[in-house]
Amino acid sequence: MGVGLKKVIKMLQTIKKIITNEQGGVSPILVIVILAPLLVWLMLKPTYQHVLILRHAVIQKEVDYLLEQGARLGYVSTDMQNDSKQRLIDRGFESGKLEYSITSDTGSSATDPLNPLIRGIGLIVEISYPYDNTFLIDRLIGIDPPPATDRLKAKGIQMIERWD
Repeated sequence: MGVGLKKVIKMLQTIKKIITNEQGGVSPILVIVILAPLLVWLMLKPTYQHVLILRHAVIQKEVDYLLEQGARLGYVSTDMQNDSKQRLIDRGFESGKLEYSITSDTGSSATDPLNPLIRGIGLIVEISYPYDNTFLIDRLIGIDPPPATDRLKAKGIQMIERWD
Protein backbone atom coordinates (compact mmCIF):
# COMPACT_ATOMS: atom_id res chain seq x y z
CA MET A 1 0.00 0.00 0.00
CA GLY A 2 1.15 3.51 -0.74
CA VAL A 3 1.78 6.07 1.96
CA GLY A 4 -1.26 8.08 0.87
CA LEU A 5 -3.57 5.07 1.08
CA LYS A 6 -2.32 4.24 4.59
CA LYS A 7 -3.06 7.81 5.70
CA VAL A 8 -6.57 7.64 4.23
CA ILE A 9 -7.24 4.32 6.02
CA LYS A 10 -5.92 5.74 9.30
CA MET A 11 -8.12 8.83 8.88
CA LEU A 12 -11.18 6.67 8.20
CA GLN A 13 -10.45 4.54 11.29
CA THR A 14 -10.21 7.69 13.41
CA ILE A 15 -13.50 8.96 11.99
CA LYS A 16 -15.14 5.60 12.75
CA LYS A 17 -14.00 5.86 16.39
CA ILE A 18 -15.37 9.38 16.63
CA ILE A 19 -18.73 8.44 15.13
CA THR A 20 -19.15 5.38 17.35
CA ASN A 21 -18.32 7.52 20.40
CA GLU A 22 -15.28 5.46 21.37
CA GLN A 23 -13.45 8.70 22.21
CA GLY A 24 -16.36 10.46 23.90
CA GLY A 25 -19.24 12.30 22.30
CA VAL A 26 -18.54 14.50 19.30
CA SER A 27 -20.96 16.83 17.62
CA PRO A 28 -22.07 16.03 14.08
CA ILE A 29 -20.60 19.35 12.89
CA LEU A 30 -17.14 18.22 13.99
CA VAL A 31 -17.57 14.97 12.08
CA ILE A 32 -18.47 16.94 8.94
CA VAL A 33 -15.44 19.19 9.42
CA ILE A 34 -13.21 16.14 9.77
CA LEU A 35 -14.72 14.43 6.72
CA ALA A 36 -14.73 17.52 4.47
CA PRO A 37 -11.05 17.42 3.42
CA LEU A 38 -11.28 13.71 2.62
CA LEU A 39 -14.44 14.19 0.56
CA VAL A 40 -12.96 17.14 -1.34
CA TRP A 41 -9.80 15.14 -2.05
CA LEU A 42 -11.79 12.10 -3.22
CA MET A 43 -13.87 14.29 -5.55
CA LEU A 44 -10.99 16.28 -7.05
CA LYS A 45 -8.27 13.63 -7.31
CA PRO A 46 -9.62 12.10 -10.55
CA THR A 47 -9.83 15.58 -12.09
CA TYR A 48 -6.23 16.57 -11.48
CA GLN A 49 -5.00 13.12 -12.46
CA HIS A 50 -6.88 13.54 -15.73
CA VAL A 51 -5.21 16.93 -16.27
CA LEU A 52 -1.81 15.39 -15.62
CA ILE A 53 -2.45 12.51 -18.04
CA LEU A 54 -3.64 14.91 -20.75
CA ARG A 55 -0.62 17.18 -20.29
CA HIS A 56 1.72 14.23 -20.63
CA ALA A 57 -0.09 12.92 -23.71
CA VAL A 58 0.11 16.32 -25.44
CA ILE A 59 3.82 16.67 -24.66
CA GLN A 60 4.53 13.09 -25.83
CA LYS A 61 2.65 13.71 -29.07
CA GLU A 62 4.80 16.79 -29.68
CA VAL A 63 7.99 14.81 -28.97
CA ASP A 64 6.88 12.14 -31.45
CA TYR A 65 6.14 14.78 -34.09
CA LEU A 66 9.56 16.43 -33.64
CA LEU A 67 11.23 13.01 -33.85
CA GLU A 68 9.47 12.23 -37.14
CA GLN A 69 10.43 15.57 -38.65
CA GLY A 70 13.95 15.45 -37.26
CA ALA A 71 14.58 11.88 -38.43
CA ARG A 72 13.57 12.85 -41.94
CA LEU A 73 15.69 16.02 -42.04
CA GLY A 74 18.60 15.04 -39.80
CA TYR A 75 18.06 17.86 -37.29
CA VAL A 76 15.49 19.73 -35.20
CA SER A 77 16.06 23.43 -35.82
CA THR A 78 15.28 26.33 -33.51
CA ASP A 79 12.39 27.28 -35.80
CA MET A 80 10.94 23.78 -35.42
CA GLN A 81 11.26 24.07 -31.64
CA ASN A 82 9.55 27.48 -31.67
CA ASP A 83 6.70 26.09 -33.79
CA SER A 84 6.38 23.21 -31.35
CA LYS A 85 6.36 25.59 -28.42
CA GLN A 86 3.61 27.64 -30.09
CA ARG A 87 1.47 24.53 -30.60
CA LEU A 88 1.86 23.69 -26.91
CA ILE A 89 1.02 27.28 -25.91
CA ASP A 90 -2.14 26.97 -28.00
CA ARG A 91 -3.00 23.90 -25.88
CA GLY A 92 -2.65 25.85 -22.61
CA PHE A 93 1.02 25.48 -21.68
CA GLU A 94 3.09 28.46 -20.54
CA SER A 95 5.98 29.31 -22.85
CA GLY A 96 8.55 30.11 -20.18
CA LYS A 97 8.02 26.82 -18.38
CA LEU A 98 8.61 24.54 -21.38
CA GLU A 99 12.11 23.09 -21.66
CA TYR A 100 13.44 21.35 -24.77
CA SER A 101 16.46 19.08 -25.02
CA ILE A 102 17.52 18.04 -28.52
CA THR A 103 20.59 15.79 -28.65
CA SER A 104 22.01 12.83 -30.53
CA ASP A 105 23.23 9.51 -29.19
CA THR A 106 26.74 10.29 -30.49
CA GLY A 107 26.96 13.68 -28.77
CA SER A 108 27.05 15.65 -32.02
CA SER A 109 24.76 18.65 -32.54
CA ALA A 110 21.23 17.73 -33.53
CA THR A 111 19.96 21.27 -34.08
CA ASP A 112 22.17 22.52 -36.92
CA PRO A 113 20.49 22.54 -40.35
CA LEU A 114 23.85 23.23 -42.02
CA ASN A 115 25.38 20.08 -40.52
CA PRO A 116 22.57 17.49 -40.29
CA LEU A 117 23.05 14.12 -38.65
CA ILE A 118 23.69 11.16 -40.92
CA ARG A 119 21.61 8.01 -41.33
CA GLY A 120 21.77 5.62 -38.37
CA ILE A 121 22.48 8.17 -35.64
CA GLY A 122 19.87 8.40 -32.90
CA LEU A 123 18.02 11.68 -32.44
CA ILE A 124 16.86 12.24 -28.85
CA VAL A 125 14.10 14.74 -28.07
CA GLU A 126 12.88 15.57 -24.56
CA ILE A 127 10.28 18.14 -23.53
CA SER A 128 9.55 18.88 -19.88
CA TYR A 129 7.01 21.00 -18.02
CA PRO A 130 6.69 21.61 -14.27
CA TYR A 131 3.95 19.94 -12.24
CA ASP A 132 3.08 23.40 -10.89
CA ASN A 133 0.47 23.03 -8.16
CA THR A 134 -1.16 19.94 -9.62
CA PHE A 135 -0.66 17.92 -6.41
CA LEU A 136 -1.46 20.72 -3.97
CA ILE A 137 -4.82 19.14 -3.10
CA ASP A 138 -2.98 16.12 -1.65
CA ARG A 139 -2.06 18.26 1.36
CA LEU A 140 -5.70 18.03 2.48
CA ILE A 141 -5.11 14.45 3.59
CA GLY A 142 -1.48 14.83 4.61
CA ILE A 143 0.38 13.71 1.48
CA ASP A 144 3.31 15.94 0.60
CA PRO A 145 3.30 17.08 -3.04
CA PRO A 146 6.40 16.54 -5.19
CA PRO A 147 9.13 19.18 -4.92
CA ALA A 148 8.66 22.32 -7.01
CA THR A 149 11.69 21.32 -9.08
CA ASP A 150 10.10 18.08 -10.35
CA ARG A 151 8.92 18.15 -13.95
CA LEU A 152 6.61 16.15 -16.19
CA LYS A 153 8.78 14.76 -19.01
CA ALA A 154 8.25 13.14 -22.36
CA LYS A 155 11.23 11.69 -24.21
CA GLY A 156 11.89 9.73 -27.35
CA ILE A 157 14.65 8.52 -29.63
CA GLN A 158 14.55 7.73 -33.34
CA MET A 159 17.22 6.89 -35.88
CA ILE A 160 17.95 9.41 -38.61
CA GLU A 161 16.48 8.27 -41.94
CA ARG A 162 17.89 10.84 -44.36
CA TRP A 163 20.39 9.86 -47.03
CA ASP A 164 23.31 12.12 -47.87
